Amino acid sequence: MRVGPQFAPIQSLRPDTPTNAFDCGQKDLNRYLRKHAWNNQVADISQTYVALADSSVAGDYSICAGGVIVADVPKQLREEWAPKYPMPAVLLARLAVDVHFQGMGLGAALLKDACINALKVADVVGVYVMAVHAKPDAVKWYSRFSLKFDPDSAGKEGTTHMFLPLREVRRRLSR
Repeated sequence: MRVGPQFAPIQSLRPDTPTNAFDCGQKDLNRYLRKHAWNNQVADISQTYVALADSSVAGDYSICAGGVIVADVPKQLREEWAPKYPMPAVLLARLAVDVHFQGMGLGAALLKDACINALKVADVVGVYVMAVHAKPDAVKWYSRFSLKFDPDSAGKEGTTHMFLPLREVRRRLSR
C-alpha cells in the first residue's frame, strides 16, 4: 500500500529499521518503537508496521490479538452491535506519526492498513472488533474514523477504550 509519493509502502518492522530518530512528540510512544517493538515482534507479542520516508520511520503502528469483555463496552454500543459474550478482538496497541510528517494523512493511512490487517486475521480465525486504547489527545482523532467509546469511562493509564466493529470496517473498505 502506498501512502503517498514521499513515503515507501508500509512494511513490517525489521531488525535494521532505523528507529532511533523517530519522534512523535510522546516519549512513551517513541520509547516503545525504539526499545520494545522489535523485541515484542520477535516474542510474538505484537507486530509492528512502519512507513519510511528517506530511510527513516515516518510513522508506525503495532497490533496484537486481544479480547473484549462485554462489560467493558459502553452500554449503548452493547445494545447496538455487541454479542452477549466476550468478543475476539484485534488490538491496535500503538499508532504514531513522526512530528515532521503529522498532518499529511499518514496516520489515516496507517489506521487503514491496520484495519486491512485486522480483516485478514478475521478471515482466518474470526475477529469481531478492533479495539484501541487511545491516549486522551487522540480520542477526537480516532472518533473521526467512527471508533466508538463511552465518554465517562477511561481505561488503564488514562486511556479511553475505543471500538470499531470489523463488519463496519469491511463495509467502509468495500465502497
